[in-house]
Amino acid sequence: MSRMDLKEEEILREFVKRGILKGTFFMDVGIGTDDYWGVIDAVFVENLEPEAEPRIMKSKWWRKLQDDIKRRTKRILVIEVKETLNYEALGQIMVYRYLFPKVWGFPTVDSAILCKKSIKTLEEICRANDVLVFRI
Repeated sequence: MSRMDLKEEEILREFVKRGILKGTFFMDVGIGTDDYWGVIDAVFVENLEPEAEPRIMKSKWWRKLQDDIKRRTKRILVIEVKETLNYEALGQIMVYRYLFPKVWGFPTVDSAILCKKSIKTLEEICRANDVLVFRI
């Protein structure tokens, strides 16, 4: 798994700019076990700084702010960004949602896919699996 390409990063930046979710977005957060390694496109943290405008931070801050995040946040959302919603995005986000609490020690985590285009059937499958879909 790799980091976001420029198109995906533009989609994330546009989403953050619109202010749909208020909080902090950490880009390219690593997640791994003994036999798996991946990079989550973005991790959204709600209420880290409630008064602040939505913002994007580099993944290095993710590790540095762990204790503060665990103490102060109410919601963690792992986000996969794709230009078009597809099976790959759905599979990736389900893996990340499963691994995130185990690797990072958060009790619960929500998941979302951020895209420009989507397919109705895949959106229905996402809803059935508690994966939010945000179209920009």
